[in-house]
Amino acid sequence: MILGGYTFDWKPDDFTPPDPELYKSIVRTWDTAVLFSWDEEILGKPIELKWEWMSAAQFDALDALYQAGVQVVWDPEVAGVGPFNVEIKGLEGELFEVAHYEQPYREKVVMTLLIADSIDAQVMS
Repeated sequence: MILGGYTFDWKPDDFTPPDPELYKSIVRTWDTAVLFSWDEEILGKPIELKWEWMSAAQFDALDALYQAGVQVVWDPEVAGVGPFNVEIKGLEGELFEVAHYEQPYREKVVMTLLIADSIDAQVMS
């Protein structure tokens, strides 16, 4: 999995599948209701990536991308899915020390991405 040119040392333990969703809306009028339905769409879908733990170095690399506040390319490296331009909406993780290691680790890490645009896979190659 790659985000903004950074290849993850540890892939997420769990993440929201980047599948399109069908959008519908109902508008009620005085004596009827109207259903609006659009095709499946993935733009604007929030994606949560979760780790039980990760190294502080990986967290710091992801945090640098988050703090930059710009769109980055996310490639989940799943056949037939992505890559996407995404905004990093959030990154949280608790700090804890591990015995016999010089560098601390982060636990309960959650990163939220917002899909801004699909990228043609041919452009990436």
